[in-house]
Amino acid sequence: MTVISQCRTAREAAYHAILESSQEKRFAQDALQEWFSSCKPSTSERGLAQRLAYGSIQMALALDHIAKQLTPTGQLKLKKKEKVLLRLGLYQLHYMDAIPSHAAVDETVKLAKKYCHDRFAKFLNATLRAYSPGKVSLPKSNDAAALSIRYSYPESFVQQLVDQQSLDKTQEILGGGNEPGKAMLRLITGEAPAKRETQQVGPFHILVDPSHEEITQYTSTGKGYVQNATPIELIHKLSQETPAPKRILDLCAAPGGKMLLAHALYPEAQLHANDGSEERSKRLHENLERYGVNATVTCQQGQDYVSDELFDLVILDVPCSNSGVLNKRPEARWRLTSDQLSQLHDIQLSLIKHAASLLKPGGHIWYLTCSILDAENADIIDEVTGDGSLQRVGSDHAQLPGPNGWDGGFAVGLNRVVR
Repeated sequence: MTVISQCRTAREAAYHAILESSQEKRFAQDALQEWFSSCKPSTSERGLAQRLAYGSIQMALALDHIAKQLTPTGQLKLKKKEKVLLRLGLYQLHYMDAIPSHAAVDETVKLAKKYCHDRFAKFLNATLRAYSPGKVSLPKSNDAAALSIRYSYPESFVQQLVDQQSLDKTQEILGGGNEPGKAMLRLITGEAPAKRETQQVGPFHILVDPSHEEITQYTSTGKGYVQNATPIELIHKLSQETPAPKRILDLCAAPGGKMLLAHALYPEAQLHANDGSEERSKRLHENLERYGVNATVTCQQGQDYVSDELFDLVILDVPCSNSGVLNKRPEARWRLTSDQLSQLHDIQLSLIKHAASLLKPGGHIWYLTCSILDAENADIIDEVTGDGSLQRVGSDHAQLPGPNGWDGGFAVGLNRVVR
């Protein structure tokens, strides 16, 4: 039994989720999911734990900037678990007006007394009690360095957005990435609950902001699948630009959302779903089985995938920076380094080239990302179409994350040129 499965409160669960994330043991989302499953917290406690964990990770840069203003020397030399607790307390004080200050301080100090040395607990108590909005500030200018601290993102990522977008749009994207994500559920069978907000995207109907109970009800019975509107919209657009395929491969398929969409669009097509991870392949198989989709499931690295037959369509949802879904994946922003983007570029390029080798003459690739960076989207497509062996089909489709709950993402169809 792990420590987080024994946590009694949302704050304690959030603390352990953040700590495990900082120690690179697992993502905060996975740690919290264990707590949800083992302790069965109320909906409000689930929401609080997730908000505290995600927010403290996302706003780390801004929180450290605030913390330094509350210490006599302006320096912080803390152990990981101490830094986690300091950020957790300050996040509640600075970003969560609904939580009374005394509760934020007292409950966080209780955790410090339980998990840290008494000397740090006293330091934490004094630091948090010294906080007031008038004592601290974040940079107000609009250069990349200031925006990086104010919105808590790597400066290099902020600069890329500034280079691509207007300043107002950049700030909208950065701010949106710090807000809680909005859940969406694609309805597969049955009708939406009465008087509930739904959206129609192509032929698909989406339930917006379903409750935890509704998600469980629909997914456990195969009547709904948790999926944001953006990939649904992107795949619908791609399907309008390419001919109906008879044989489809999803090369990086787990957990299976794109394969489910392909089945809905082309119910007579022969489906093949592949993923390079054994664990993810198992989940992929379970999802396809739950939703009654007959597909051949394999576990091979995408760049090395081998097939005796070629395909009319290869769906290629490549590994990417996740820069369009940073509100849902709190750790992802801290991996947005030039080295990571360079590694991703090499993976994306090799996957596209290999996917092209798996196509029948005249076959198509659907290239998708959940990124909003040109380097992973239009730029790499320019690169792979440069030699003329592949060509764009239709338009590039780009979606920026927005207040309506839609994720950021990109899609384009590619055609293997027959010579």
